[in-house]
Amino acid sequence: MGKISTQKLDKLLNNLEAGIVLVDSAHEIHWMNKKVKEWFGPLKLGEKRKCYRIKKYNENFCRICPTRRAINFGIPTRYDLTFPLEDAPCEFEIIGLPVSDNGGKISLVMELIINKSSLKIERKETKDILAQMEKMASIGNLAAGIAHELNTPLATISI
Repeated sequence: MGKISTQKLDKLLNNLEAGIVLVDSAHEIHWMNKKVKEWFGPLKLGEKRKCYRIKKYNENFCRICPTRRAINFGIPTRYDLTFPLEDAPCEFEIIGLPVSDNGGKISLVMELIINKSSLKIERKETKDILAQMEKMASIGNLAAGIAHELNTPLATISI
């Protein structure tokens, strides 16, 4: 497989149906895709972002910040967040993945932000598909039973 150019990678990440943001321990933004801007408003590279959790809780939340934990301990973190958007509140799942520099020191966190509100629609569709499959299996069993019941007298008559 050939190498992916920076432009292609940038285009690919900008077209994801998930947000991606790279932040450091001071919550300064190093990179973000279009979904982050769409969901959380105009953010600027190099500036300290307003933490999503501060809006829901308060400044004290920073003591247990999942992004800071990912940097300090080098472990992935996961948390859920309800964020008020224009039309209705949205539920997000945020996964913080530590990113090491060339020296092996963790200096950034890549936050993968998934809109769980839109996933509920997909889950309902999956449940509908499974229910339809169960109905079709039941109809198949019924048809097999009827065929067996019809074949038994026909076999006796033919003997």
